[in-house]
Amino acid sequence: MVECRLLVADDEKYLREKVSSNVDWQKYNCQVFQAKDGYEALTILKEENIDILVTDIRMPGMTGIELIRRAREQNPGLRVIVISEYADFEYARESLRLGVEDYVLKPFRTQRLLEMVQRLRAKIAQERDVDDDAREAAHDEMYEAISRSSLPGAFRWLINRELFVEQSTASACRKLGSLLKAGNEGDLEAELHSYFQLMDQFQEDTRSVYIFMNSIMIALLNTLKEVGFAYDEGVSIMVRHISAHPEQNGSLAMLKEWLKAVVLDTNRLIQSAPQRRKTRMMHQIKQYVDENYHRGISLGKLAEEFNVSTGYLSKLFLDQVGQHFSDYINGLKVRKAMELLKTTDQRMYEIADFLGFQNAYYFSSWFKREVGVTPTEYRADPGSAQARKN
Repeated sequence: MVECRLLVADDEKYLREKVSSNVDWQKYNCQVFQAKDGYEALTILKEENIDILVTDIRMPGMTGIELIRRAREQNPGLRVIVISEYADFEYARESLRLGVEDYVLKPFRTQRLLEMVQRLRAKIAQERDVDDDAREAAHDEMYEAISRSSLPGAFRWLINRELFVEQSTASACRKLGSLLKAGNEGDLEAELHSYFQLMDQFQEDTRSVYIFMNSIMIALLNTLKEVGFAYDEGVSIMVRHISAHPEQNGSLAMLKEWLKAVVLDTNRLIQSAPQRRKTRMMHQIKQYVDENYHRGISLGKLAEEFNVSTGYLSKLFLDQVGQHFSDYINGLKVRKAMELLKTTDQRMYEIADFLGFQNAYYFSSWFKREVGVTPTEYRADPGSAQARKN
């Protein structure tokens, strides 16, 4: 049975202990971690490869909702079970919007929670089977790339099909995954130094060196998958560094150099993930706003639409677009109003209604404040406008 790493986050020590001790988790090959609040939970999630998060929806300092959102930023594939009370219906509904897999109401039997965990484990195992197929496809692509290169046979052995699936040095690989998620390059280089010492011990046993390298490669690919990247993005890093030095021999020194370059490049890719997700989300948000700005959307409605807090969205908008949300909406309305006045014969009340104004009077007052002339004056002579820059 595949090992499962479970994190229980709840400010009530009694409940954490109940979950941890009322089930013989070792019997089910489960390792259980505990967190007394959302902040401690995030630290554990960063340091450990957690498969399933069980969190109370109400906790001091950071709600379960905020924990789920931030945890998913770290690990999009994380499975979540929510603990809630009948009075938490709105919270529970919001958590379901965030894509939690299940929820359990207080008070609950730990047997009920165990059943939920077992169902999720079955899903995880099924996904890992699919991932194995994807990894096999990625392996084939990498094999073809290296076969086309002029690398020596010894290095080609590195990706031998049998060796590629062999999992050794598990503790080193798990630590590597945690360090990559933490993103400290100094810690990674220190860990690499310990790998090099291990490889030096293996230098008389070439097969052991390559088995070790395979394990590291698998750890890199799995970590990339956990934080939301595809296997082929990791494979492309490996192939790029192989192709960059086709003239190199298969010496131990060359393997060390290659390993360091691949690990540090992978780290940089992983550290770019939050910014990539923000940029992708902002693109979707901006597209939505550009298409719906005239429908009276507010920051609150937009935040609800994209399952984020208004504070988070406000800062994201300013950081990514360079304008406050209200200023951006205003700019869109100004440009659209000017366009309609110049290119159509629509009446003032029709333009006002389209842009979401209560009536033509409010629209006219707003337009003059923003552009410097009345809508009628602008329509008669667009060149007279003192339009602000947007």
